[in-house]
Amino acid sequence: MRILFAVALALSAPSAMAQAPEPIPATAPAASVPKNTPIQITIAEPVGSNTNKAGDKFAITLAEPVMLNGQVVIPAGTRGVGEIVHVAPSGLGGRSGELLLAARYLELGETRIPLKAFQFAARGRDTTAGSLWSLGLVKGGQVIVPPGTAGTAKLAQDFTPPATPASSAP
Repeated sequence: MRILFAVALALSAPSAMAQAPEPIPATAPAASVPKNTPIQITIAEPVGSNTNKAGDKFAITLAEPVMLNGQVVIPAGTRGVGEIVHVAPSGLGGRSGELLLAARYLELGETRIPLKAFQFAARGRDTTAGSLWSLGLVKGGQVIVPPGTAGTAKLAQDFTPPATPASSAP
């Protein structure tokens, strides 16, 4: 009778494969750099109101590293892309040039980090007052943004850095 009882228990007990898995200890969510964090960028190539048009892309770079909990998560020098949003060339009659730039994203490996709130606006020198005396033949000043021009943008969304593989000690 003992044998039948043991067999009956073995048949009624859930198999090891059907048992619920051990609970996985809860881990803290990965830390992230919050949306709207200001970052310092520089324009990496010349942009001008008389040489570029709306929609043109230009290179930007991260001027200072982005830190999270004392660790660099986006290193200085990370490349990105800006876009010309509006441009008006300087013209006769003393009309000044106009240029409106936006930072679009940084590229960290395969990850695009969207940016916002960098709206670099500039206007060339207005010479309309001087053009009245020369019958409108005076041309206004164009806007030229040289490489290295700095500005501040913001992260458009939270950025969670990719996990780094653990290094093995020698």
